[in-house]
This record gives sequence, structure tokens and C-alpha cells, in this order.
Amino acid sequence: MLTGLALGKSIYLFAPIFIMMILFAFMDHYHGFIYPIFYILSIPTFVFSILNHNKIYLLVGLGTYTILYLLHYFGKSIGLGDVELLTILALLFGYNKILSIILFACALCILHFLLQKKRSFRFVPYLTIATGIVYLIS
Repeated sequence: MLTGLALGKSIYLFAPIFIMMILFAFMDHYHGFIYPIFYILSIPTFVFSILNHNKIYLLVGLGTYTILYLLHYFGKSIGLGDVELLTILALLFGYNKILSIILFACALCILHFLLQKKRSFRFVPYLTIATGIVYLIS
């Protein structure tokens, strides 16, 4: 039985998700939007995760999507690509790890702001780096 993360420490389950996130980070940074076709890379990991792990992660993902979508709809402070990526991560990692990922991503974004003094940021690259860090140290 895998412990800790929903993905355990299996690089074979995490690799498709991380490759998808790297593609998203480049698309978001250079083009400002994400092509949904690349979500196909996450299907094998989702199937394994749903079949072999706690079903509570489905509720976590649904709750995360609902909260972030409402924040996107009413506040326009978060992009829909960020909402979708955070939902995927919440489905796979659960709330404890997703909060750590968001914390690291925000810290990286603040550090970049202090160095660049830029007002607007694409958040997906920071989420990608933070997910890699959290996955490696946990």
C-alpha cells in the first residue's frame, strides 16, 4: 500500500503529471493560455490513483475546483488554467500537500516580484517548480 502522497514515491506515476505541468508552464509563460489536449497525459495516473487509493481525494478535488472556480468567476484574480492545474494536483495529492505546493509557489512568486518588480505573473510555472520541490522533499 502506498503511503503519504496519493502517488507514493513512484516516479512512473508522477512523471506523466510532471511532464504535463512542464508543458503547461512553458505554454502559460510564453502564450498566456493552456491547450487542454495535454490533460491526456494525466489519465494513467488518475486511473491508478482512483483504483488504488482513498476516494476522499475525489471530494478534495471537487471542493478545490468549486472554491477556485468561484474565485475565478467573481474575483478574476486567478486564471482558469491555475484552477484546472490546482484541481488536478488536489485530486492526486490531497489537501495537505496541495497547501504546501501553494505556499511554495506563492513564496517563489513573491521572491520573483522582489527581484523583478513586475505586477502581473503567470502562476503555473511557480506551481510546477513548487510541485517538484514538495514531491522531492516529502
